[in-house]
Amino acid sequence: MPGPQLLVIIRHAESARNAAKTGKVFFNDTDQIDELRTVPDHENPLTTAGHAKARATGLELREMFGTFDVVMHSG
Repeated sequence: MPGPQLLVIIRHAESARNAAKTGKVFFNDTDQIDELRTVPDHENPLTTAGHAKARATGLELREMFGTFDVVMHSG
C-alpha cells in the first residue's frame, strides 16, 4: 500500500493561554499564570476568535483538499 501523497500541518487556533501572552514571551502577572497553570494543554480552551479561525480554516481546507483520509492531532 502506498504511503500518503499529501501531508497538511495546521497549528491550533488562538487559545486562552496564547491570548494571555499576546505579543509577549511571558505572562503579564502572577494572576494570569496561576489561572492557566493548572489547565493541561489539551484542556486549554480556544478563545471566541480561536473558534472562528478554526472553523474558517476547516472550511478552507475542505475547499482546497476535499475530505481527508486520516486526521491526526496532538491532543
